Amino acid sequence: MNKKAWIYSTIIVLIISIIWFLFALIGYPLFSGDTICFLPTSFELNNNNGLINHIYHPIDKFDTRFLFYPPFYPWFFSLINPLTTASSAYIALYTLQVLSFILMIFNLYIIYKNFLVKKTIYLKSYFIFTTLLIVSASGCFPPGYSRPEALCKFFLLTAIYVALSKLNYKLIILSVISIMSVLTSPVFGVYLMLLISIYVVLTDNFSIKAVIQVSSTTILCFSLFLLLYPYSINELLEGIVKHSKNVVFTSNNSIKMDRDFVDNHILSTDTFFGIFIFIIAVGVSFYLVLRESTFIFYNRYISAFLLFLFISLIIYFSFKTINMSYYMYVLSPLMILLLFYSITINRTFVVIASTLMFAFSLPFIRLMIVFVENGSYNRNFSIQAVERKINHTYPSIKKSTVGFTSSFWPIFIPNMNAELIVYNSQGVNTNNMKHKFLVVQQVYSNLKSPIIIPGYRIVENNFSDKPMTFLGVKLASQPSTYQYAIYERKQEF
Repeated sequence: MNKKAWIYSTIIVLIISIIWFLFALIGYPLFSGDTICFLPTSFELNNNNGLINHIYHPIDKFDTRFLFYPPFYPWFFSLINPLTTASSAYIALYTLQVLSFILMIFNLYIIYKNFLVKKTIYLKSYFIFTTLLIVSASGCFPPGYSRPEALCKFFLLTAIYVALSKLNYKLIILSVISIMSVLTSPVFGVYLMLLISIYVVLTDNFSIKAVIQVSSTTILCFSLFLLLYPYSINELLEGIVKHSKNVVFTSNNSIKMDRDFVDNHILSTDTFFGIFIFIIAVGVSFYLVLRESTFIFYNRYISAFLLFLFISLIIYFSFKTINMSYYMYVLSPLMILLLFYSITINRTFVVIASTLMFAFSLPFIRLMIVFVENGSYNRNFSIQAVERKINHTYPSIKKSTVGFTSSFWPIFIPNMNAELIVYNSQGVNTNNMKHKFLVVQQVYSNLKSPIIIPGYRIVENNFSDKPMTFLGVKLASQPSTYQYAIYERKQEF
């Protein structure tokens, strides 16, 4: 890339980073349901309550210890977010996104410098291509995404950078990254170890020295983990197994499975056309290993076998339960890098890659439009505004028994009498129908107005039945920020 391309790229990166920062300031988009599984634990750590989650504890309703997942993500997040406010949580998340985004651009530059610089015929329209490339790269990091996979993507990009660079002690660094990955998300940890194995075989780095380096680093890292972890390892393993049995399920309803597949892999608001990018990435991977590789033949075929095993695991974990598509798209940065490389294969791939990059960027473009449209007529635009209003109008709510929906956890986590509830058209799912207040969000409920709940009266209703549109195109069935309703329990006589 020449100087003009770098200046242009830097400007686009800065613009996207500023947009993300604006998102963070108001808490947009709303935290998804899975957030309550992990981030509240980081708040508890910073409040010196230990490795617990009193909002979500699925193994035992009386045991609040964080035992259903490895602890590295809450540990890490408590370090980068020492404050315990909604704003600081969003800013910390977006800081991680920006760092991952910058790493992504560095990796793209290394690939261009090492593999594409002699094939500039494919990059004559670099302004258009760079725009598509960077915006699609931003699609790898859905704004506000708060599962452990957000940190895993950072680890993945760091590992790719280390592998492509000329750093010393690569295997030791990659071993440390892989151990942190296992302690963040076991499934991704297995993915990364397989990728590192393919790298070691292809680069012919397998030796007694390499085995000693990897083994000693692994033993040292796990020993440090055992010293820091406050609970029994057996309890953690049992908790992970119990939790996975509760959340992993399969459906025999073929119509629902087809709809879930389309929603998660083709028309997803996070990974639009993602399945097609995955398919191209798989093809390019085998092409690189079997055709482009200059290494001795048995290394190539061992790598091809490991690659087949790797892809089989992705398909298994991603499609055993289709809603767990995050087990595929945690690898989206690698998919985009492979898509970028594909333009060297054939001129046709320039068109295919550009089209898929544009498609992958659409969710981010949609989010920006919805962000502007939300602000044009929405008086509950930020989580801070909602928190101030609720606390001012209902001062007793801070200490009362409260049921709340998932996106409001930063507001109610200080209240030990608060409980997470599920709220939708089917009613309310809660262990306690004696809450004094219920605070429910419209987003994710698929409701245009609050439902009637026996024993409660609606004291505030900010739901909206106006669909989100732009130039006559429907973007969402309702505004995508903090519409909420408050129920108060009727007095019993």
